[in-house]
Amino acid sequence: MRKGKLFGVIVAAFIASATLSATPVQAIWGGRQAELQDAPGIVSVHTIKGGCAGVLVWPSWALTAKHCFNAYEDKPNVRGGTLSENRKGKSVDGDRVYRHSDADLALVHLESPLEGIATAELPTSQSQVEAGTIITAAGWGYIDSARSKFPQVLQATTFPACDPGLYFDTVQGSTRHPNLIVGLGENTGVMRGDSGGPMYVNGKLVAITKGGKSWSELETGNKTDRESDTRFSVGVRVAPYAEWILDVVANHND
Repeated sequence: MRKGKLFGVIVAAFIASATLSATPVQAIWGGRQAELQDAPGIVSVHTIKGGCAGVLVWPSWALTAKHCFNAYEDKPNVRGGTLSENRKGKSVDGDRVYRHSDADLALVHLESPLEGIATAELPTSQSQVEAGTIITAAGWGYIDSARSKFPQVLQATTFPACDPGLYFDTVQGSTRHPNLIVGLGENTGVMRGDSGGPMYVNGKLVAITKGGKSWSELETGNKTDRESDTRFSVGVRVAPYAEWILDVVANHND
């Protein structure tokens, strides 16, 4: 059996078994409108490189993806308390960016606190996400398979976590890393523009969105997706880096 067909069989079986007990929901790609309670602490992060998402972990600190920044940027704009990426809510500039040396994580210190906006609770260092666990992701990334449309309001989706080894074995050149979380969804997943956004399990923060790959993109090399497609959504687990986050906040909270 060809690798593509074999992968398709594995994916279909995994998704079917993982979603038997889950309520079907549309995606950030092809998505549904979210409410702020779907994504506690979510913020939009505007950098020189473009728009990303992030999550408020303290009123003066936002956690996001390191790749959202160039090497020297330290003054992004952060907006929270709104379903819109760039309107309403409260907006404040960051004055410092702390990048993790290894993981795709960055902490943004804000010039003034985003008061009155929910913050996400950090997971404990022992927190695990098993295959089959249902993950919720949220953001303002592309909502169509052609990657041409951005939403007017926050989007959310759910998908089951899979064994990260399936992703590493499938995506050529991917680096095996013990601290990644991988979701596998049928016609659903994170897209460009969702980077840095939060992933949750039962409303609790578990990961920061790193990126995603569709099966058709892997097969053809084209950065577009079929209207019906399977997509990997990859995030950096927060739990292994909770101590780093706490250290940065404790030592630079001025």
